[in-house]
Amino acid sequence: MSFSSVLKETIRLLVIVPLLASGVAHAGQIEGKARAIDGDSLSMQLRLFGIDTPEADQTCIDAHAQKYPCGQIASDALATLVRGRITTCEVKTRDRYGRPVVICYADDIDIGGALVDQGLAVAFRRYSDKYVANEERARAAKRGLWAGTFEMPWDYRERRRKQLEAERAPPPGCSPEPNPLPAECFIKGNVSGSGRIYHIPGSRDYDKVVVNRGKGERYFCSEEEARACGWREPGG
Repeated sequence: MSFSSVLKETIRLLVIVPLLASGVAHAGQIEGKARAIDGDSLSMQLRLFGIDTPEADQTCIDAHAQKYPCGQIASDALATLVRGRITTCEVKTRDRYGRPVVICYADDIDIGGALVDQGLAVAFRRYSDKYVANEERARAAKRGLWAGTFEMPWDYRERRRKQLEAERAPPPGCSPEPNPLPAECFIKGNVSGSGRIYHIPGSRDYDKVVVNRGKGERYFCSEEEARACGWREPGG
């Protein structure tokens, strides 16, 4: 499959829609028709055992030294593998979020193995050596990711995590948000596509802004404090 296809992150996420007519699967198995989805849109999330893939926003370098969106991986390939087939998944373990980690077969095709064979995923050696031989064959044949260069998904995630932590770290001279928050600290610091913007009462968007501390947003006690922490006024 050409990497020019529009691909998605959801290679590692599979939702099994149980079939009432398919009968009861054996203990530890889930059986039904499968489809690739965006990770949080349905209730049952399954992660494929023994493989890992580039992240959604990750880019790689192809054989012609050109960047391509490798993180938009294999939604098309995954959809092709499961389309029209009964998918049976064996639960191997659970991840730290409680999601089942599974080996899945579309009819007699090992989905994880097929994706590694195509160079669309790598063997997750930290947890299993099940697909190491598949990866070595794909690497030798320079399929998919192996046709060029790329950063291993786990290294990319760790680098992005550290980068995000650095971006959220307050600059020198920036005081942390008081806890408990005094009543006079009512300036809202918002993080958006426009950057870090602060909003004072009476401004156009003040009432619309909801402070989400999980995104690094906060309240300030003065405009001077907001500016010292790297926020700017709207339009500034």
